[in-house]
Amino acid sequence: MLLGAPLSPGPAMTECLQACCQDLTRAVNRLKLVLAHDALVLLKNLLSASRRLHTLRSTCCVDHDLLIFFDDQIRSAVFNICNVSLTDDQWLQASLPVHNGGLGLRRVSSLASSAFLASSVGTCQLQDRVLHRAHHVSDDTYDKMPCSTHEHRHRLT
Repeated sequence: MLLGAPLSPGPAMTECLQACCQDLTRAVNRLKLVLAHDALVLLKNLLSASRRLHTLRSTCCVDHDLLIFFDDQIRSAVFNICNVSLTDDQWLQASLPVHNGGLGLRRVSSLASSAFLASSVGTCQLQDRVLHRAHHVSDDTYDKMPCSTHEHRHRLT
C-alpha cells in the first residue's frame, strides 16, 4: 500500500476494496438517520464512486468482484433511501451523470478501466522522467487493458 492505494493486484487490493465496502456499509446504515434527500445527496457526493477514484486511478482493479459488490451496495442504498426498486435498465440510467439524465451515482465497476488508463496515460511522461527511462518500457498491466487508448500512449511519448 502507498498513500492508501494498493500497489499491485492481489491481497493488498482485496483488503483495500473490502475496507471500502465495509465503510460504505457503515455509512449507508447511518444514512437512515437523515432525511431522504440529504441521504441521497450524501450518497452521491461523498460515498459513491467519487470517493473511490483514488484507488481506481492508482491500481488496475478491473473485473474485481468487490467492485460489483460495491455497486450493489450503492444500488441497495438507493432502494432504501428512495423506497423504489430499480430494474437493471433503470439502474443503468441512474448511474449516468446528471447532465445525461441520471442521478450521478457512477458505477465503480464501469469506471475502473477508464480511470486507470487515464491516469496511466496522463502520467506516462512523468513516470519516464522519474524512472529515468531513455526508451519506452512495456507495462504488462497497461498493455492488457481492454481499450484502444494504448495508441495514445505511444503518441504522447
